[in-house]
Amino acid sequence: MTDRIVKSCDRTLLILEYFDQVQRSVTLKEISEQLNLPKSSCMMLLRSMTTLGYTHYDLRERTYRPTARLSLLGNWVGEDVFRNGSLIELMHGLNRRSNETVVLASINDDSSQYIRVVQDAEDQRMVYRKPGTKRSLFKSSTGHALLAQLSEDEISGIIKRVNAYRSPEDEVIRIDEVEGQLNVVRSKGYAYSSGWITPGVSMIAMPLALRDADLPLAIGVARRTRKMQQTHEELYEFMRESIASFISDYL
Repeated sequence: MTDRIVKSCDRTLLILEYFDQVQRSVTLKEISEQLNLPKSSCMMLLRSMTTLGYTHYDLRERTYRPTARLSLLGNWVGEDVFRNGSLIELMHGLNRRSNETVVLASINDDSSQYIRVVQDAEDQRMVYRKPGTKRSLFKSSTGHALLAQLSEDEISGIIKRVNAYRSPEDEVIRIDEVEGQLNVVRSKGYAYSSGWITPGVSMIAMPLALRDADLPLAIGVARRTRKMQQTHEELYEFMRESIASFISDYL
């Protein structure tokens, strides 16, 4: 099914998510170039947010930054899941140790969707991800890590729905093949993909089983395939230890 998105809403959220990623003041030119958006549209949106009190414009530096008013919006959503910032710190810890992009994903209908990204600043062109990015549950490592936490009936229901709405050129998803792949994930403790989405890029994704989360969560670390082939066992062990430590603190 095609998602219908209001363009101005999409662009506004992209700008806010960019602020969250860089966590500093930015110029209109930077936002326009980094998000590949028309400069005139960015200007209108930023001026509107400034008038409403959600961003501040520094006339001397010609930069924009979010205000405290923006930080108050939605701070009640996911309070238990994000553990007052501890989950974010877990992601930043993985980012610092691996020097790679780290994503937090959840299930959204028939997709794995990135709800938080800690970007590798040095390699954005190769492994750039943004919050809101969607991947197939069945053709991504985060998707497999999420599905591995579901029951057989839940997985079967998703597969039937996807097959019912698939395009004629899309292949039919077979339940037995998916279960075989997920059994490997459950046995190893992680899902691994190499070049499934971006050529030359691999990802290790692990389930993040939090008992009070509304939906399954998964954490993934993306790395260039050549480097991943040499270091994936070391990366997995560090991820496993970090996630296990995080979960044990909140049992």
